[in-house]
Amino acid sequence: HGPYVVASPDLFIPNVFSPNGDGVNDNFLVNYTGSQNFLLQVFDRWGVMTYQSNNKTKGWDGTNEDGLAVPDGIYYYKVITGNKEFAGSITLVR
Repeated sequence: HGPYVVASPDLFIPNVFSPNGDGVNDNFLVNYTGSQNFLLQVFDRWGVMTYQSNNKTKGWDGTNEDGLAVPDGIYYYKVITGNKEFAGSITLVR
């Protein structure tokens, strides 16, 4: 098991990140090289959306809409590329 979950040839989704400012894995960044529409949504364990972006080059930095750091733990993501949808979990470790 590596640090990535391979979802399709043009999509790599990491399963852990550590937004602690050390410059390594500070963002949950989905690596999508395709050209179709892209949407990333991140939810907490209660299903509350914590982050959303359609910019495939901008990752989630582990903060909520107010810019406050969210707690360590497991979060859930949904990635939509064109007409395909991928879902899974991401572990945030500070």
